[in-house]
Amino acid sequence: MSQKIAIIELYQHDEVLDNFLYHLNDSIYLIEVYCSYSVFQSLNTIYLKNEIKWIPMKEKDTIPKFLALNKNNIQQNSLVILTTVFSHFKEFRLSIDQQKTLLILHNIHWQLAPKKHYTITSTSFIKDILRIVKVWILNTEHHRKQLVDRVDALGVGSKEILEYIHSCNNFSFKKKIFCVPFACHKRKKTLTSNEVIKIIVPGIVSNENRNYHEVLGALKQIKTKLRKKVQLILLGYPKNIIGKKIQERFSTFVHPQISVKYFTEPVSLTTYNTILLDADFLIIPARKKTIFHTCIELNGHSKLMGTLNDTIKFGKPTLLPSFYPISSSLTELIETYDSSKNLSEKIIAWVNNDLYISRASKTTILEKEYNCQTLKSRLIKTINQVLT
Repeated sequence: MSQKIAIIELYQHDEVLDNFLYHLNDSIYLIEVYCSYSVFQSLNTIYLKNEIKWIPMKEKDTIPKFLALNKNNIQQNSLVILTTVFSHFKEFRLSIDQQKTLLILHNIHWQLAPKKHYTITSTSFIKDILRIVKVWILNTEHHRKQLVDRVDALGVGSKEILEYIHSCNNFSFKKKIFCVPFACHKRKKTLTSNEVIKIIVPGIVSNENRNYHEVLGALKQIKTKLRKKVQLILLGYPKNIIGKKIQERFSTFVHPQISVKYFTEPVSLTTYNTILLDADFLIIPARKKTIFHTCIELNGHSKLMGTLNDTIKFGKPTLLPSFYPISSSLTELIETYDSSKNLSEKIIAWVNNDLYISRASKTTILEKEYNCQTLKSRLIKTINQVLT
């Protein structure tokens, strides 16, 4: 009899859940998916023909209520995979009994050693203090630690993050920890020299994790006549009023050869993937440091820049800040920049000389390292190790 696996994604990481389902939907396991309603809408039709049991939240449900209602069903599974846990640690812990459990980590400092990485910024001093007080009142640290102690294994999205954890003395836990890549190289479109070059900045439009100011600054420095027209697409909806202001600043940018497109509503995964597949190259303007729940995270070390998965999935040439650690399998596709001026120079060179095309053709190592069948085998091996 096939073993049953419950995958729980109650936040908005539909791309992470999509990766797990892509590898496991035709495996020997019986899959149950417990997810938010928006994630269900995004992915259900993609896996319509697969034997996956979907248990979505109702739109008015809270996470604690949903976990309590489905506790008995979740506990009928041999393995529980928690793809994202950002809150309600006590409720997540109570929803699993004796089941083997794999917890996927996204913000290493916040999830494993928050007290060593707390920060209070001058711009949000009161909010930061209130967050820390709330954590103390709700005993969040205790419940978070109990959940980490309870699970059988931890998973992270890249080898670089795994190496960072092993190289630091900040983390004290005795758990199996695995590298579980969040993307494999699925689709590739042969790039040709187009009249209009489509440059994509993927991800939710927010100032927290991405430096849009650096991108806009680079565009403003393009004084050289471009040999082709460029369409820059901010591929994500604005997270809040700050995201809307970022879009407004881009909308006022005027250049005879550059147009800007953005979205005011959430972008479906199908639309997102279609636009990325048609892109010529990407710009991922990662910030070196981000703050998550008053904890400092280091992009590429304690936190994976999720949009880098788009580079992997679609084999797209990418411009990325020079501080970000790049695996050897991605050096063929990625070129780095260290300032707005430098980014501007790279954009001009890539557009005028079709340099992105030559990079896009060099995906031999990428295709080997992130081969879907290879990663599927690794994931199933990881699952078997957790189950034993």
